[in-house]
Amino acid sequence: MYYRWSAPEDAVDFVGSTESDDRWLLWHDPLLGEPLPDLEDWTPPQVVCRGARRVNTDAPMSRLVNLVSAKAAEVLSDIWSRHAILYPLVTADASDDSFFMVVVKTQLDCIDRQKSQGPLQKYGSTPDLFANVESWVFDTGIIGDADAFVLPDSSTTVYVSERFKNRVVESGLRGFCLKTRFWEEDPWVS
Repeated sequence: MYYRWSAPEDAVDFVGSTESDDRWLLWHDPLLGEPLPDLEDWTPPQVVCRGARRVNTDAPMSRLVNLVSAKAAEVLSDIWSRHAILYPLVTADASDDSFFMVVVKTQLDCIDRQKSQGPLQKYGSTPDLFANVESWVFDTGIIGDADAFVLPDSSTTVYVSERFKNRVVESGLRGFCLKTRFWEEDPWVS
């Protein structure tokens, strides 16, 4: 089974401390964001928790981007090394919390576009791509052993494997929300 990694309803949400910091968190938006540099050229932006609520979580959010704690970065390091780049962030409240922005680089065109459901993109040069995938059916032969991937349809919608979920459970990571459909009323939350 494959899940869409999203935010639980009560998710902790981080934003940039300054407008400049916030543009890095919006890297996926060509109008509002800044393209990400290579990791060796990265200067971590400072982030603050929106709403000033701090909840102990290993998977907070920032805009549409998934973040992970230092513990989640370590526990899932083999998955990240194969599928993602973790960009470090600095928290403005001087806490000891370390977070990383997850940018998944494994892109697979593995969705069965006839069996999956969702509205198609209205703008741009790719009208055959989904604006939002509401119900997905994947070609597992294309996925292979990938534990985290994005579709060509969205660089910020991350799908993860059952192995990923099992690792989250085994390690006691908190705050991961995994859905089997976009509009799932009762998603799995660690």
